[in-house]
Amino acid sequence: MKNNKKSETNGKRFIRLFLPMLFLTVFFFENKLLSQELSLKIKILNVIPDKGTVNIALFDSTGFRQKSNPVVSKTVAAGNDSIVIVTMNKIPAGRYSIAVFQDTNSNNRLDRMAFGIPAEPFGFSNNPGNKRPPKFDDAAILTEKTGEVTIKLNRFKSKSPKKKNP
Repeated sequence: MKNNKKSETNGKRFIRLFLPMLFLTVFFFENKLLSQELSLKIKILNVIPDKGTVNIALFDSTGFRQKSNPVVSKTVAAGNDSIVIVTMNKIPAGRYSIAVFQDTNSNNRLDRMAFGIPAEPFGFSNNPGNKRPPKFDDAAILTEKTGEVTIKLNRFKSKSPKKKNP
């Protein structure tokens, strides 16, 4: 009986010591993974060469709906190629949508035509199309590890009035 009580006491002591260590280990690694900062390489296609800047913004769901407060943003020169590659560093792991536009006249805003249609090239992660503004879920990507995203810029052609021949 004494051996039985001794092993029961040792078992309780082991549980008392082991469970807090296990909890601390799981808590530490879970927080380490959640707070991990990543790099994201963004490849932007269909850029008009040597014309203005390319503006990239990474949004969480709240910022995307409000069109403000990006988690990370970056502006780069358009360059002499139709492809621009940008790396964004120190991005917390999470779910984001990326919005891109080329500011062809360098006025620091996306110019629009009638009915709010963008007059400058624009695009979103997942390339959801250009029939309507995408919802967050249409353009959302999950960043759990360093990766690469390709975004194709869309353009609407402005219709100029037809000239009459005399």
